[in-house]
Amino acid sequence: MQRFWIFIFFLSSIESGSSYRELSLQPGANITILCDYDKQYKLHKKYWCYDAGSAFNYCTIQAYANNTADRVTVTDYPDQNLFTVTMRNLQTGNTESYWCAVEIGGVFEADVKEQFCITVKSDPDVSVVESSVEGQEGGVVRVQCLYSAKYQSEQKQWCRSKDQRCYKAGRTNTSQNSAVQIRVDGRRSFSVEMSGLKKSDAGWYGCRVGTLEVPVHLSVSDAAPDPDVSVVESSVEGQEGGVVRIQCLYSAGYQSEQKQWCRSKDQWCYKVGRTHTSQNSAVQISDDGRSRSFSVEMSGLKKSDAGWYWCRVGKLEVPVHLSVNVGKSHSDSYKIVLGCLTVLLLLILLAAVAIWFLKKRRALTQQDQVKVKKEKKSGCNGNRAAPELSYSSVLFKKVTQKSKQRSPGSQKNSASEDPVIYSTIIDT
Repeated sequence: MQRFWIFIFFLSSIESGSSYRELSLQPGANITILCDYDKQYKLHKKYWCYDAGSAFNYCTIQAYANNTADRVTVTDYPDQNLFTVTMRNLQTGNTESYWCAVEIGGVFEADVKEQFCITVKSDPDVSVVESSVEGQEGGVVRVQCLYSAKYQSEQKQWCRSKDQRCYKAGRTNTSQNSAVQIRVDGRRSFSVEMSGLKKSDAGWYGCRVGTLEVPVHLSVSDAAPDPDVSVVESSVEGQEGGVVRIQCLYSAGYQSEQKQWCRSKDQWCYKVGRTHTSQNSAVQISDDGRSRSFSVEMSGLKKSDAGWYWCRVGKLEVPVHLSVNVGKSHSDSYKIVLGCLTVLLLLILLAAVAIWFLKKRRALTQQDQVKVKKEKKSGCNGNRAAPELSYSSVLFKKVTQKSKQRSPGSQKNSASEDPVIYSTIIDT
């Protein structure tokens, strides 16, 4: 089973009262509680006790100061006016009310005490990812606090033990350059960010959700001193024939010291100014006293320039490694250019063939259209010249009155002898 340590700090002097702190822990956890007391109680006995019914008068003493009993150790530090209580491998059966107390010794004088309600369960209602964080002076630390779903609507705070000041969600500027930022993400966690740390920020804090609280200890170490000599980049890379630049920094105490750029392999050093190393190569060093830095520019790089160099200020040095990539030869460049031209010519040829093909296809299409039009004109439904028609007249011979007077026989013969005339219409 995974075990972890949680440290709890109670700063105000132990005194009688009804206030208590609620703590929620996981099974297997180890916990150390720091109990502070007034200096007048330095020689008094200190102890740790518990009672399931939350009644101090009936609590069972687990251990006195400077003793260990049943996974509980109590240690007194009279020179610091505090004693610690360490409980190991807590289990669900250790869910009780506990007190750190100072024995007064009189029958009618109550012992001074502080109550802690400790709950041990697999899914604690409030917990932290890290119970101890460390930062540097002027730096930043971040703490993530977790809580269960039933505490979603409870107020979230980050509280400092030594003055019981609590910070709520949002940003709070604690001084000119220091601030506390609390963000609640709504996914049952909130984050605390303390920036611009000061040595006075060190101490005990608590992730508080409603009335539940989980302690977090913050340590603040001295800021790392700025080195007297440093570089922006300790490794640089350039192309053959190209240029690289290096920036070297120095502290105010080295303002008047000589600045140099030294090559490790032959200990050759270049001073402020421009130095021509060959026909096309040069090293330029420029010193900027206002920004306490000097820059080195190496131009016309060669393969032989690769290796280790030093930013030297006075007797102090900082190493810098230079890599020089080999440029492409003229023959390679010629091959690349020739290849590009070949591809370009092929593309032009393909474009010309495509244009010719499209024009040819268009011409054939136009010829086909003309042919179709001609066929339409000569077809059955085409427009033809108006036909020439010749007409013949049909004449009927009239029967005269005289002939009507003929004899019946003669009339019969005449009727049979009358000629029949046909008419033909010819289309020319």
